[in-house]
Amino acid sequence: MGLYALLTAVRLDAVRARRATLRDFVRADGDTPLGARVARNLANQFELPMFAWIAVAIGAPRDLFGPIDLAVLWILVAGRVAHSAVQILTTDVALRGLVYTVTALAVLWIVARVALGVLPQ
Repeated sequence: MGLYALLTAVRLDAVRARRATLRDFVRADGDTPLGARVARNLANQFELPMFAWIAVAIGAPRDLFGPIDLAVLWILVAGRVAHSAVQILTTDVALRGLVYTVTALAVLWIVARVALGVLPQ
């Protein structure tokens, strides 16, 4: 929800400062550079992390997660927050890639953990 609020604030600021008009936001490329980074980050939240959240929805009721898995999930949450900060506040693609790699490995861990717990042996 914070990303939605931030995107709205960035877009309103751009309109008020006359760096954009409301019609600019009809197109996907109508945002200011900051607005584009916020919008892209918002979209990122519904891409890779969704696999982990689906795995959690499958694995939690089956009690598949132990302490290490919970630590990995917290790494994923922290990684997504860090990814948002890096993507929105900087243009450092290498750092963003590093943070993404950490979160991707966390997602892979959680999905594999659920797959091993659910699939027949």
